[in-house]
Amino acid sequence: MGGRQVRDADPHSTTRGSQPQVVCAQLGARDHYAFPRSLHRRAALAALVTDFWWPWNGTPDFPLIDRLRGRSHLDLRDARVLAMNLATLASEAILRATRRSPWEQIIRNNESFQTRALRRIPWQEITAAQPAGSRPVLFAYSYAALDLLRHAKSLGWTTLLGQIDPGPLDLRIATQQHRQWPEFGEVPQLPTSRYFDNWQRELELADRIIVNSEWSRQALLTEGVATERIDLIPLPCKEADTQDHPPKEYPDTFTPTRPLRVLFLGQVNLRKGVPALLAAMENLAELPIELWLAGPLKIEPPARHVAAPNIRWLGPIARNAVGQLYRDADVFVFPTHSDGFGLTQLEAQAWRLPVIASRHCGEVVDDEVNGMLLDDVTSASIQAALRTCCANPEILQQWSQNSGVTTRFRLAATGDSLMQSIQYAQCATAHR
Repeated sequence: MGGRQVRDADPHSTTRGSQPQVVCAQLGARDHYAFPRSLHRRAALAALVTDFWWPWNGTPDFPLIDRLRGRSHLDLRDARVLAMNLATLASEAILRATRRSPWEQIIRNNESFQTRALRRIPWQEITAAQPAGSRPVLFAYSYAALDLLRHAKSLGWTTLLGQIDPGPLDLRIATQQHRQWPEFGEVPQLPTSRYFDNWQRELELADRIIVNSEWSRQALLTEGVATERIDLIPLPCKEADTQDHPPKEYPDTFTPTRPLRVLFLGQVNLRKGVPALLAAMENLAELPIELWLAGPLKIEPPARHVAAPNIRWLGPIARNAVGQLYRDADVFVFPTHSDGFGLTQLEAQAWRLPVIASRHCGEVVDDEVNGMLLDDVTSASIQAALRTCCANPEILQQWSQNSGVTTRFRLAATGDSLMQSIQYAQCATAHR
C-alpha cells in the first residue's frame, strides 16, 4: 500500500470488541475534527485530547470566548473529550504578554500543548482496556506530536502522524515568492532549526504518516521519507456543505453589466498565488471579468491593485456569509503554490461552482470536467484560463453540471481509509 491512496476498507471488518482504540491528540479545530469524528462513528475513538473544548450552550458576547466557540462538534457530543480549557487560556495570555515573535509563539504553544496532553491522557487505563490481539493507537498532528509519540512508543502503542502541510517545502516556496514579488512585503521570518529538527524525529517515531494530497506526499519523499510509510487520505467536505445544490446558470455572453465573477477565498498571501492572480487581472482589464478577493489580507498589495476597478477587496468573511459568495460566483480560483489540501475547493464544488486550481494541493479538480488545472502558477496561465472561461460560458455550464462532492470526499470514506491505515500499521509493528 506504500504511498498509494488508502481506500476501500471494509468498515465492518472490525467490531467494537476487537478493533484497536485510538487516542487523537489535536491542537485546535483542524479540519472540523474530521479524523476523531470518523473514528467515533466506528466506536474506535478512545479519547480526543485537545487544547480547548466549548462546554457551554449559550453564546455570550465576549471576544475571546467568541473566537473559541467553534471548538466543538455535535458529532463528538457523546465522545470522551479531554480538554484543557483553563490551562490553554492561561498559556495564551502569557504568550501574548511576553510579546514573542509569531514563530516563537507557535513553537511554545505546540510544546505547551504536548506537556499538558502527556498528563491528561490516561495511558495505563487505555492500555489495559485494549482488546486482546491489538494495541492502542495514538494519532497526533505534525509539529505538536514529538513528546506524545515518544511516550506512546515507549508503551508499545501504534503511532500515526497526521502531516498538516507539505513540510519545509512550504516555507521554501513562501520565501521564494517574497523574493520574486518584493513589492508585496518583506520576506517572512523563518522558524529556528529546532522546529524542523523535532519534526524529523516525529517522522521517525510514526509507524504511518497520513498526508492529504499527492503534493504533500511528494514533498515528504523529497525529505527522505520512505514511500511505504505514507498513506494518502483526502480531507472530507463538511457534511453541511454536501446538500444537493442545482447546477449554476450562466448568461450566453459575459458583458460589462454581467461580468464573469471570479471568487478567491482564503488567506490573501503570496503562497496562495495572489500576486500572479492580480497580475493576470491587470492584463485582463479589457475583458468583462471581475475578481472577488475574500479573506484576511496578509500582504501589502501595490496601490494600483487596490484601486483596480475589476477587483473587489472583500476582506474577512463571516462563515454564514460564505455560502452567498459561492452561490453568486461563476468560477472559483485557487492558484496556490503549495497546500496540504485546500478545503475551499470542496466547498466550491459542493455549490456546483467550477474550480480553477493549481496542481499543488488536493486532487479535487478533474481537468476540463468540473474545472481546470493550471500546469504552473503564473500570470500567463491564470490569464489563459480566465480568457477561456470568459469566452465560453457554455463550458462553465457543463463544468457546473459535473461538479459536486463525490463519495471519496465524504466522512465515511475518511473513516474507512483511516481504519485501514491503522490496520496496516498494527500488522507492521506486530512483525517487528
